[in-house]
Amino acid sequence: MRTTRRLPFASYSSAPVGAPMSALLSASIGALISAIAGALVNAPEGVFGSTLIRGLVAALLLALPVGAQTGSASIAGAVRAQDDGSGLSGATVEVVGSSVGVLTDERGRYTLSGIASGTISLRFTRIGYTTLTRTVTVAGGEAPVVDVELGTGPLRMDPLRVLFKRTRMVGDPLGTFAVPGSVHVLVQEDVDAPAFVFDNVHDFLRQVPGVNVQEEDGFGLRPNIGMRGTGAERSSKITLMEDGVLIAPAPYSAPAAYYFPVAGRMEALEVRMGSSQVRYGPRTIGGALNMVSSSIPDRLTWFAEGAGGEYGSLQGHARVGDSGERFGWLVESYSMGTGGFKELPDGAGTGFDVDDYMAKVRVNSDRQGES
Repeated sequence: MRTTRRLPFASYSSAPVGAPMSALLSASIGALISAIAGALVNAPEGVFGSTLIRGLVAALLLALPVGAQTGSASIAGAVRAQDDGSGLSGATVEVVGSSVGVLTDERGRYTLSGIASGTISLRFTRIGYTTLTRTVTVAGGEAPVVDVELGTGPLRMDPLRVLFKRTRMVGDPLGTFAVPGSVHVLVQEDVDAPAFVFDNVHDFLRQVPGVNVQEEDGFGLRPNIGMRGTGAERSSKITLMEDGVLIAPAPYSAPAAYYFPVAGRMEALEVRMGSSQVRYGPRTIGGALNMVSSSIPDRLTWFAEGAGGEYGSLQGHARVGDSGERFGWLVESYSMGTGGFKELPDGAGTGFDVDDYMAKVRVNSDRQGES
């Protein structure tokens, strides 16, 4: 003869008369859970497993709060302007730390549903108004009303680096991962690394994979640059730019680079290879090279250096600049020359003298002095 031992278990009480529908639903589900737990505990041995397992499952079911099981808690209210009390449409109401959130309607009203029981934080935001956070305690079956008023506040945004978009192919050197194709940026430290009297652009670009150069005069006065196997003669198969402006006077009909700026006064070199550089000019089969000149400093700054070598080689580089609230400027000079390493049969030398001057002026359009 088999006997069954009945274990005591808790039960949920029904909702009182006149309770809201959410409370009635909660009570019905609670009663259902009690019935399931009772069936598990009181079933004959072997029907739903051992008595121990059935008792543990019933205890877990009874331990769950009804509000968490049903997710019936909700919050309603309105978001109004603090100055005149009018409803703010389009305000965001969200539960901090979750994905629950809604926008207010045209009268500023909102309703959040499916909220778990407990203490939560509500965040109220709208463009042009201050952000407000309220702490609310909710329980299953409840629907508290939370009305708030938002005061006006300034719209704050991060400064926009407009000059990056106008003068650079890449923008922020740290954001190269977001650019399609192959991208390489030589910053100031990379440009200053080679210890040469003459700042030859060929020496800089040898640090970039996929770029091939062919020396002609040994000083980089007439560079021959190719990318991804294109011809290097006079850099005619790539696009050459300074601060985003094409260097060649006639890039469509005469792309050969018979003029080239002094690489020593540049603060960065940008190289793009792949499909993305097609937007920068007609000669982008291999790639594009953008030379970024010195930027206007945000305070009074000056710099000067000089070097010398054999065959009467001299190099001098100086710049000075400053910025105020509404105005910024920069003046830079770069000179180099040499007597040449040999004398031609007709007595002429092989030396040269190059003087490169640059001036920049910036007018700020906002009161904070941002570019």
